[in-house]
Amino acid sequence: MSESAAPSTAPVIEVSDLSVKLPEGADRTFAVEGANFSIREGETLCLVGESGSGKSVLAQTIMGMLPPQLNLSEGDIRFCGDPLPPQRSSAFETLRSRRLAMIFQDAAASLDPIQRVGHQLEEILQVHGITDRRERNRRVMDLLDAVQLPDPERIYRSYPHQISGGQAQRIVIAGALALGPELLIADEPTTALDVTTQAEILHLVAQLAKTRNAAVMFITHDIGVVAEIADTVAVMCEGKIVETGSRDAVLTQPQHPYTRRLLDAVPKPAEAGSMKVREPVLTVDGLSRIYHIKTGPFSHAPLKALRDVSFSLGPAETLGVVGESGSGKSTLARCLLRLEEPDSGRILFEGSDIMTARGSQMQNLRAKLQIVLQDPYSALDPRQSIGSAIAEGPVIHGASHSDAMHRVDELLDLVGLPKMAAERYPHEFSGGQRQRICIARALALEPQILIADEAVSALDVSIQAQILQLFQDLQEAMGFAMIFITHDLMVAAAICDNVLVMRKGAVVERGPAADIFHAPKEPYTRDLVGAVPGGLYGVLSGQKQATGTEAQT
Repeated sequence: MSESAAPSTAPVIEVSDLSVKLPEGADRTFAVEGANFSIREGETLCLVGESGSGKSVLAQTIMGMLPPQLNLSEGDIRFCGDPLPPQRSSAFETLRSRRLAMIFQDAAASLDPIQRVGHQLEEILQVHGITDRRERNRRVMDLLDAVQLPDPERIYRSYPHQISGGQAQRIVIAGALALGPELLIADEPTTALDVTTQAEILHLVAQLAKTRNAAVMFITHDIGVVAEIADTVAVMCEGKIVETGSRDAVLTQPQHPYTRRLLDAVPKPAEAGSMKVREPVLTVDGLSRIYHIKTGPFSHAPLKALRDVSFSLGPAETLGVVGESGSGKSTLARCLLRLEEPDSGRILFEGSDIMTARGSQMQNLRAKLQIVLQDPYSALDPRQSIGSAIAEGPVIHGASHSDAMHRVDELLDLVGLPKMAAERYPHEFSGGQRQRICIARALALEPQILIADEAVSALDVSIQAQILQLFQDLQEAMGFAMIFITHDLMVAAAICDNVLVMRKGAVVERGPAADIFHAPKEPYTRDLVGAVPGGLYGVLSGQKQATGTEAQT
């Protein structure tokens, strides 16, 4: 948790009555309306809100990168006391990177895949007038050290695909800091990262803000991140900043109903002892999967993605599978669905070993084991109507077209969408609505086991809460068991009955969710729980209960 920043005499950035107008025909008039805030040296302001609230448009406006179809209609932005140049003006070229810098959400998309990362960082320095190659190299090595990357010389020579997601994000941060900017804007830079990598990046950003006296505007929809690093908070809703204040004031005594709704949507950990005991419908025994990674023209090295994994799953039980990226969670899901063949072990479904199933037997089994994937945008065919996508499974498994479409109507109603949605296409729906459609498609064959692989990690906190509640309501109504794969421990603590903690392909701890998160036994599990922004059972749990009470009264 960050310490309060000592205010300087004047703000680094000061936004006054700023409004950005949307094109004619949009669902509202302004992308940003009447925004007011300021950030001083060494201070971190967290800008919080759901997708579409105007956070990124506000950041683009400060950076002079407002799209041509949007117009800055009124207001004033002052940087170190001086007004910023007009949008998209060439005058911004002397400000960006040197004095204003931005970290984007997708580090992989921010890096050139065919250029070594060290050369990409040197290019920033070269463009801004540092012509001596040895000086550029020295400064890049200093930057790699400053963002705490291991073995800077190896990282310098690496291509983006040869480094992890957390390392790629550190490279992007190094690029943003290359010329010592006075204002750093971070737009959701930790959304796709696992909990320990996220904690490292948050600590790094907070530390750099203090040591370099930079003002930081951190855009996020994660309340845990706010609790971890914010000095001040601005809450946005439909283009307007509806509440501002210190971190503690906004999180513990929210004044606006929208802020209270955001806090109420934070997953609430279950109480200890809420374990459900059931007979298993799925038993996994000694499952192992080894990949053979090419290390040379004629050589390979084994990579053990799964190491002797065993567990059981009861009817209507939710089993959480948690761990960092690369721990084997998604490999486990693919093996359970027989999309990949394990190298050893058994998978027993209702007492029968599905490892021996072939042809029509395997097709019938797949109707009983379904999956909801992380990205609802890529999971749906953009050329296929929603009704056709949901009906496809029942039709393949022998249902008539009329029966399948009747099932589509039932499922759309179950997931809270109108029947007319069946005639529409994926691009006509929001992210949360698309995930509802993916859930309906997965349930079309009435599976006995549903695997949710990071199914809410890309969603805003309030949409995430809706989808989690939907999973629980549907599970209660239909009785399916669920394997819930996630790197978000707050989500796992809220929805899961039991939990497997995975590391490097092996299960390091298992047990009832409340026991695992209240009193973890293994050091690795304790590290995961300790890395949750805001604390899993700390300040957020108390605030969640308090704000829920306020909202009801």
